[in-house]
Amino acid sequence: MRFLATTIGAVLAAAATALAGCGDPGTVSVELLAYDEVADEYVIDAVDITTLDDVDRLQGRATKIVGGADITLDYQKNELQRDDPGHAVAFGAFEQDGVLIPEDFDSFAMASAYYNIELSLLFYESLGMEEGALVDMETFYWPDFTLIESDGEETIMEDNAFYMFVSANDRGFYVFPYADFQWLPMSMNGGIMTHEFSHAVFDAFVEDPSRQMVDGGMTLSGANLLYGMNEGIADFMAVARTGDPDYMEHSIEKGVFSVQCNSATYKEIVRDASVQWNYSASIDDPARSVQADAFCPYDVGAFFAAALYAIADGIDTENAPEQAPSHEALRTVARALFESMGDLGQTLTPDFELWDMFGLMVENLGPEHADAACSVLEERYAMYYDQVAGC
Repeated sequence: MRFLATTIGAVLAAAATALAGCGDPGTVSVELLAYDEVADEYVIDAVDITTLDDVDRLQGRATKIVGGADITLDYQKNELQRDDPGHAVAFGAFEQDGVLIPEDFDSFAMASAYYNIELSLLFYESLGMEEGALVDMETFYWPDFTLIESDGEETIMEDNAFYMFVSANDRGFYVFPYADFQWLPMSMNGGIMTHEFSHAVFDAFVEDPSRQMVDGGMTLSGANLLYGMNEGIADFMAVARTGDPDYMEHSIEKGVFSVQCNSATYKEIVRDASVQWNYSASIDDPARSVQADAFCPYDVGAFFAAALYAIADGIDTENAPEQAPSHEALRTVARALFESMGDLGQTLTPDFELWDMFGLMVENLGPEHADAACSVLEERYAMYYDQVAGC
């Protein structure tokens, strides 16, 4: 679905329309873009936001929206500089039949970002994550963000959304203006925001111990494979929450944008978890030879996400074989994946291999689903299938 909007940048500086009672916590209904799985498109609908403490400022348990920040990430100096840390935003809306209707594009976009992060948080809590497991995270909306590469090249960030770790108490999300991606803005794409939220979860449950290991001598292949798996986990969790294996396509058209991956061939930015990927030398060799600062993780990630999607399909008892896996099957695999992330964080070694994680997955899926998982891995991960514990 093509979504065109006129940006009204003044909203961050202007006072919001008074919203009676909206400063109080509780459930509020807001008209936003929501994914319709049956139609496979985003439609404007009234949705419930349940974790806000302050609707006027879009602050709550899920995140706090911050506007007006001026940030420079300098890889030459290896530092993040906040020339302006930003400020609370003003959400402008009017009420109609109990539903808040955003009155400008920025209010619409900021509320969408909050809503999609909330959905991601509640999804992970439904998988077993304890409330409060993540530090309170801010979401920087359309910051002036300059990226300085190690060679000195400067880029003003657009057309992106990401999670970034700065310190144990400074982790957050960044959503940028869109320029070339003229479909659904990334902050309004629920799958993309769950992908980014999943990086935060991975950071909390796996990456904290591994960051010390990477700094302290993790093997090249271990670091690269862990990086690639992080992308695959984020993709699969986005798929499991939305039920959409091709969630990125709503924002990024296929055949238009691509990236060069590990100096080999150009790869589509859009990745579809329902497409079969087999682990091969073309994926494995770069993970074992390309230096970490040049390694492209997306082939490993695409393989990993597609393997888990196929496992969900294999354990599905609700849908016919030619149908996509059911939500229950996807969430069964997602729950085992979340548990495995916690286990990996406690057992990670400097020479990490994907088969370590697959072994944890087989264990956490339990005897009922182990055969289905092993059947997929025997086909898709044949190179190292004999290393997977439990298969």
